Amino acid sequence: MCIFDADVTRQDDKTTKEMYNRIFDDYGKREDVILCPSMPSIEFWFLLHYLNTNKYYASSDAVIEVLNKYHDFEKNSKYLEKIQWVEKLCSDNKLDTACARAESFGTKGESFSEIYKAIEIFEHQQNNNVLLNGFSMV
Repeated sequence: MCIFDADVTRQDDKTTKEMYNRIFDDYGKREDVILCPSMPSIEFWFLLHYLNTNKYYASSDAVIEVLNKYHDFEKNSKYLEKIQWVEKLCSDNKLDTACARAESFGTKGESFSEIYKAIEIFEHQQNNNVLLNGFSMV
């Protein structure tokens, strides 16, 4: 699985855009690889837990500004290492809501997230107690 910020495609750096496109060309059709871009960033995925939108956000900072209206979020390792923010993000059926929103939008809008694809696979594996890389998902 590859989760990444897709805002690199908006940069003027031709090499970065080519690398992004090469990833999709090389791995996009492989069944054993799940590509999960978020535009502009993973913070948009977090926002979908609270807000039904796929409007244009120019940057992760723009998304974080809106996200902070619903959830005090900090983009630093000290904050991200804590489990509480993830628990809050997933409480009250927010994870299912975010998945449904992301799937309904697809990649049609200027902002999107395909992280729901990985969540669906993890849930399927967990529900079927599938062995994943030598570890049972229970």
